[in-house]
Amino acid sequence: MKLYLGTDEGLAVFEGQEEEWRPRYVRLEEHSITAVATAGKVLWAGTPTGLWRSLDGGPTWWPSITGKDPCHVRSLAVLGGSVATTLVGGEPASIYVSRDNGESWVEAPDVVRLRDEYKWELPYSPAAGCIRDFATVRSRIYAAVEVGGVLRSDDVGQSWQLLGGGLDADVHEVIGNEIYPDLMYAATGGGRYRSRSGGDEWEVIGDGYTRSIWVDPERPVTLLAGPARYVGAMGRVERSTNGGDSWALASDGFDIPMNNMVERFVGVGSHVMAVMSDGDLFIAKRGVWMWGRLDLGLAPVRALAASDE
Repeated sequence: MKLYLGTDEGLAVFEGQEEEWRPRYVRLEEHSITAVATAGKVLWAGTPTGLWRSLDGGPTWWPSITGKDPCHVRSLAVLGGSVATTLVGGEPASIYVSRDNGESWVEAPDVVRLRDEYKWELPYSPAAGCIRDFATVRSRIYAAVEVGGVLRSDDVGQSWQLLGGGLDADVHEVIGNEIYPDLMYAATGGGRYRSRSGGDEWEVIGDGYTRSIWVDPERPVTLLAGPARYVGAMGRVERSTNGGDSWALASDGFDIPMNNMVERFVGVGSHVMAVMSDGDLFIAKRGVWMWGRLDLGLAPVRALAASDE
């Protein structure tokens, strides 16, 4: 298995499994990597000044122009198929779609229209919001808008609609699963939310400023969440085994309250990794949830993708 770690000082590639990882190489050393995605030999790395593409699994990289250059890339997603559809989420809020592995891009006009109509914004930037995360569930694509809500596309990114249903507008991540395609979760500045209607209606299932929720792909009622009392501080990890109806601490291995918080959970084989707000990386075996710091000797980690290739 390979790990692609976006850091403040480039993209680091490691090979291994579980908690044993060997460094391969570092590329794009002069760039801060904000997002990473992989689909076979095609890799993507987003930065505050643009998008990069590798066609050989990571050794060599070339810039890929989305159409608005430079583009501050905040999120990436790749949909499978003989020729992958690639999504880029930007700041200010924008979505670019490529259906030819990055040879050409089209900006989604609905997102621009909604951004201007609802006057999306960010508390830490003059930009008009950002696309913080994507989720794909069967034929649907979801996009988390900070600060704006959740977008959904039912036609592979050609058109987008803004969902409502009582969801907090400060959305950091949206996630679903293939087993129950209408069951969606959202991590927001106002807590954790659940939808049983594909995002049309939402209910609160947990409090705390939250940037990430992880759903077990084999048992979608098993969840992890990383809420915090304050932005980037006094965080914890909680687990639910009933789809969010109730939660219990799953923070063994962390000093509680944390001096940071979880930015993103990523499933890696039989384990889950947690990218922290200060750039640290923690790992725990699924079902055991004893967390340990994974020290790979890197600059602060901001993005992570894993591949079996």
